[in-house]
Amino acid sequence: MAAAIVLKPGETLGEDTLRAHCAQQMSKHKVPRHVWFFDEPFPRNASGKFLKRDIRGRLIAEMETT
Repeated sequence: MAAAIVLKPGETLGEDTLRAHCAQQMSKHKVPRHVWFFDEPFPRNASGKFLKRDIRGRLIAEMETT
């Protein structure tokens, strides 16, 4: 499992804090192993749905830089 997160301006959250919260709320196998934080909102189409291909592209680009 993985999570891509966009925080609200001024908010902070660490990977360990997120995983601890998820572990309390979800089954163990659903807790994200990989977490990415982004500064910009995810792209959406005209009906408000996330553009998953664009998000995947961002994640791939992020993984290549690290």
